[in-house]
Amino acid sequence: MEVNKLNIIQQGLEKSVNSTLAQLKKYQDHEEISNLITELNKERNNNRETLLSTLKETVGLVKNKTQLLRHNKILDITDLRQFKNQMILIQENIRNLKSESRAKLTQLKDEYADLTEDLDYYSEKIPIWSEKMRDQIYTETMKTPLTCKGPKCKEVRDFIEFVHKSKGHENGWRKEDHQLFLKIRQKHKHIDTLAKHLHEALPDISINEIECHEKWYKEYLSLQLNKRKAIKAWKTAKNSATRTKTNHISATNSLEQLCDPPNTGIVSRPHEYIKKMLMEWKLEKQEKLQNALQIEQTKEQRRKEIAAAQRKQHEELKQLVENWKKTRTEIEEQEILQRKALEEKEKRRRAAEANRMIKQFQIQDDLYILKKQTKKTEELKPLRSKSSQLAKRDPMRLLKPTQQWINRVHDENNYLTESVSLSLKNVQKLRIPEWRKKTD
Repeated sequence: MEVNKLNIIQQGLEKSVNSTLAQLKKYQDHEEISNLITELNKERNNNRETLLSTLKETVGLVKNKTQLLRHNKILDITDLRQFKNQMILIQENIRNLKSESRAKLTQLKDEYADLTEDLDYYSEKIPIWSEKMRDQIYTETMKTPLTCKGPKCKEVRDFIEFVHKSKGHENGWRKEDHQLFLKIRQKHKHIDTLAKHLHEALPDISINEIECHEKWYKEYLSLQLNKRKAIKAWKTAKNSATRTKTNHISATNSLEQLCDPPNTGIVSRPHEYIKKMLMEWKLEKQEKLQNALQIEQTKEQRRKEIAAAQRKQHEELKQLVENWKKTRTEIEEQEILQRKALEEKEKRRRAAEANRMIKQFQIQDDLYILKKQTKKTEELKPLRSKSSQLAKRDPMRLLKPTQQWINRVHDENNYLTESVSLSLKNVQKLRIPEWRKKTD
């Protein structure tokens, strides 16, 4: 249904363009207008082809990823980081496409408003330009409280000159950067916080440039607001002036009819015909506006449905990714548990092997120690054997003189007197020896 409506609207626009071109060919400067229309059509076709290629590429990527996630091929994804980067790239492409479409739609709406204002202005001038020059009965006219002439008032000129000096509605920035600036500006009203977050998102733009862009944007909003107020005031004044002028013309025509009835039909027929044509044109215009409004409402409803479907699809995709992550986590946990079980088993095997080897080493150590002890005992064994005969022990021998002492005393006694007793008790003692004192 939507496609058929759009086709019907496109066909109507093409017919209007063809009829307008046919009328313009009657004038001298029709070639310039034809060239301008040709260039505009060429530019529109190029933009359309670029948009279609971008849409096809994005839709193809989304379909591939959706099929990959829906057909239980999650385990085929080996590089999760690369998959994540691809999904982020798709999201960025969709976001940029939306922002560009919104900017283009806003531009078209502005152009539509400007063209509507011009048409309204010139439609009001057509009856005046088509009237014949004649003397007015009432020379005094009511002054209109208009502050500007036509659509080119001071506020509009200031705004257009400001945009022209700024090199567009983005102050020379890229559309994506300006859209990101507006998005962050809605969240952060303070200039320091805005500059900080925008600089983190766009490191190639300095904080000073962001502050200058903020000042420029405030001036841009102020001039735009003044322009809208001026246009609104101009419309109000124009409507009041039109009503006053219509009443004045009707009064003039009635007086002319009273004064000169035969010539009234001749003068009023062209004016009535033009007025009738204008009324038909206005009715047609209102009908077109109503149709356009209805189409816009239908488009808005369709956009809401598409947005809801996209949100639902996004939730499904998110759920699929969550399920894949959960499955991946469970598999990794199972692998970790299996690895731990294998490590524990290997640890027990090594412990049993170590215990067995420890026993063997202990036995070898005992054998080595026994061997060392045996060798040491053999080395300490005396070479002489013990005597089998027991020697007689006499403790009283300490009280008896030694043989050497006996021989000495005997020699001395023999030298002195032969009658001296050799008894130990008869020997003169100077003192008692220490060892004797202990024995006594």
